[in-house]
Amino acid sequence: MRFIQGKSPCGIERSSDCLQSACSAVRRQKELELEVVTGGVRGWEGEDLRTLGDIVHMGSVAVGPDHRDRYLVLFPNTLLMLSVSHRMSAFIYEVIYPYPS
Repeated sequence: MRFIQGKSPCGIERSSDCLQSACSAVRRQKELELEVVTGGVRGWEGEDLRTLGDIVHMGSVAVGPDHRDRYLVLFPNTLLMLSVSHRMSAFIYEVIYPYPS
């Protein structure tokens, strides 16, 4: 990041606020990723998810006409789609898309 005259890329005057916000977002993202690979995914019957490799990227998307939230988890050779339980206490397996490297 490049800061110019005390302004941050977030448009916040105090760069420490922007940095703290960015760090919190990264931490939340990494906690979600850790939950996927170590916390278990309901309905998943395959090998331990850690055998798929490191998570390359994980993000939420709205799917279908009712905009249901789904999480796409990209591994080096696999794309995994998960949903979240109604109480938002667990990830639920939806579908896996293997792809060649």
